[in-house]
Amino acid sequence: MRKYYDVSTSGSDNGNNWIELRLGDVYLLYAEALVRGGGDKGIALTYLNKIRERARKTPGDPNIQPAPNLLHDYQLSEFSGDQAFLLAIENERRVELAFENHRWFDLVRTGRAKDVMVAEQQFDGYNSFTWSDNALTYPIPMTVMQSNPQKIIQNKGYTQM
Repeated sequence: MRKYYDVSTSGSDNGNNWIELRLGDVYLLYAEALVRGGGDKGIALTYLNKIRERARKTPGDPNIQPAPNLLHDYQLSEFSGDQAFLLAIENERRVELAFENHRWFDLVRTGRAKDVMVAEQQFDGYNSFTWSDNALTYPIPMTVMQSNPQKIIQNKGYTQM
């Protein structure tokens, strides 16, 4: 899978600048922050629906007829509570930011990594999957640990120097 791929190449500069932050990412993070922080859910809904509106207007394969209600605008009445609203935002991030390396970090940030990963493993037939919470963090590099050995503590599951 390639996203934002540029085949032109001249030496070491191929003009392919990886997009680090997109407006869609900002909209969805803002919507999530509003819901989590008890802000105006109407504004959060507006930003969530802006993503869906842009997706509806993006031309696709002319030979494929999408389902008529595939990218409808959400209404606040569709969400039974904040958790349902947050799940809709999470799912929108999953689709909008596909192949841009956000999903894992979204799951860790929201505390859903273990549940989602275990459920996916079981769905794929791996019933003996063992989860370790150490998988949620990377080790702190040794050079950083050595720079201040009295203050910096290695993440759980990794060797302290």
